[in-house]
Amino acid sequence: GGITADAIDATLIADDAISEEHIDATVITGSTALAATPADTDELLISDAGTIKRIDYSYLKSGTFVEVAQSSISAGSNTAAVEFSNIFSSSYNTYFVRISKIRFVGNTSLQMRFYSDTSTTEFTGSYYYWGLYGRDVGGNTITDQTNGQDRFYLTSAGVDQDQPADGGLTGFMYIDNPLANDNFSATAYGQMLYRTQSDVYTGHNFFGFYSGSSARYGFKLYGSTNVEYADITVYGVAP
Repeated sequence: GGITADAIDATLIADDAISEEHIDATVITGSTALAATPADTDELLISDAGTIKRIDYSYLKSGTFVEVAQSSISAGSNTAAVEFSNIFSSSYNTYFVRISKIRFVGNTSLQMRFYSDTSTTEFTGSYYYWGLYGRDVGGNTITDQTNGQDRFYLTSAGVDQDQPADGGLTGFMYIDNPLANDNFSATAYGQMLYRTQSDVYTGHNFFGFYSGSSARYGFKLYGSTNVEYADITVYGVAP
């Protein structure tokens, strides 16, 4: 009862004297929440074969998807494109694009262009090489390919505008090395699922090469008609 507040400090505690029975969960639960992805130099404690050590988060995040951009276009909109400008950086070599859904105001193919600067200046030259291969539910093979166009086509047949209100095209795509500035350095590949304008459910793999020698800083997804709804997220893939 004679011990005053703050009288016990580090000089009065023996080494290795504080064990698990003296540590309460509020050491963690009572602390301020980070509420964000840890920085590479943020530190955690681990037991390395019984020895307490600290470790930087950079050693633990291999393969982690880190959100870098998200675009939601509400139902009933009439927008020219889903744009992601100035999102590629030296932090990541690979990006993952999750297309939760995208619908258009008319039947159209899904198309894509890269941006040549940090705004929305498009690469429109004949630098895009792409192909796709898949099947529809009727057993028909879906193939298409083109060399030297001014855009990628991520679908060949028109995507049906009249899909159910909660429907639309879904899929995913990886984009590799967008900032590199040598030929054929940027690639895109993934899978697309949708219903065509002739009401046939279709799925296929997509791959594309961009042969321009300049860095790419972003991209846009669009069609020959405007976007009516979209929910798309871009993640950087940590090495």
